[in-house]
Amino acid sequence: MSNLILAIDFDGTIVDDKHPEVGEIKPGAKEAINQLVKDGYTIIIWTCRTGKPLLMAIEWLAKTGIKYHHINQSCPINV
Repeated sequence: MSNLILAIDFDGTIVDDKHPEVGEIKPGAKEAINQLVKDGYTIIIWTCRTGKPLLMAIEWLAKTGIKYHHINQSCPINV
């Protein structure tokens, strides 16, 4: 189990950059992120999206089955 926290950019990293729309998923993105979660990493989805484009990304992540812990927010660090 890891205690590492990773922030992963949404547009251009998880999906092709088509802002404000959601682009096509990058090959292997879902599998890699879900494996990191399975391995115990805390995943933060990081994006400059706000308002409706942010909601579109959140809905897309849920529909696609990409697991994460936070979006656009830090998480407490237990030292």
